Amino acid sequence: MKKKLGDRIANSWLGMMSKHLISALELRFITYYKKFDPQIVQLLKDIYQEEPGTVLLSPHEAFMIYSIARGQKDHGGAFAEVGVFRGASAKLISEAKHSDTDLYLFDTFEGLQDVGDFDARFED
Repeated sequence: MKKKLGDRIANSWLGMMSKHLISALELRFITYYKKFDPQIVQLLKDIYQEEPGTVLLSPHEAFMIYSIARGQKDHGGAFAEVGVFRGASAKLISEAKHSDTDLYLFDTFEGLQDVGDFDARFED
């Protein structure tokens, strides 16, 4: 699979360092925002400390995933995540759902194939 210029830049040393700094700033902002539950803030910090530099989500995106999963915890069905990578969002969902609710994780471990002619609704 051929990487695009944006992907190469994002995955470079400079791109990874930039993402790390921006995530640290967002975490600091979330910490001081009074409406957030301190337990959620600690969960976010723990995730970023466990996987430094490899979490693909910004802290705000991670908080949104947690909030959505928390809001849906009483829906009566199971949760599923497609595209797991290192498991950061899976951990967020797992912490938000009821302990007796199933969480199914799916991953190809190879990424997705390129868009082809048969994918009329998607663009490359």
